[in-house]
Amino acid sequence: MLNMDIIEVLQSYAPIENWTLLPAQDFSNETRTLPPILCWTSAELLEDTASALTQAITSYEGEVQWDLQRAFEVRADGKRWVLMPMRVRQHIDQTGGTTPWWEAADELRKTDPEFGRRAHADLRKLAYHLYAKLGEAMVTHGA
Repeated sequence: MLNMDIIEVLQSYAPIENWTLLPAQDFSNETRTLPPILCWTSAELLEDTASALTQAITSYEGEVQWDLQRAFEVRADGKRWVLMPMRVRQHIDQTGGTTPWWEAADELRKTDPEFGRRAHADLRKLAYHLYAKLGEAMVTHGA
């Protein structure tokens, strides 16, 4: 995979039913300042698989730290996952968890637009890192 993206890597690790990457991949230079947030649904992302994915994300030492969480507020079955820059998660936590992730990301866009640009560039590097860390597991899932 010479030009892989995060969706390809996750899809090869556990089948994805649907996904949304915000802002959209055909984003303009203006929306590139909004930190990327990836939401996806996977019925097959089991606990041990999710744990391995979390460990791989935690071990990543890029420009941006990343956070993976189950999104129970969207789907009570725990099949929905959200990957976002840790700074977005920290902003949500600082408000007692009451700020929606898209508002937290928009606040970062306004206060630190360069962070969004760095996060977009770093997301591809994270994809390569996950591919390297989880390569064996991906082969067993039919990649």
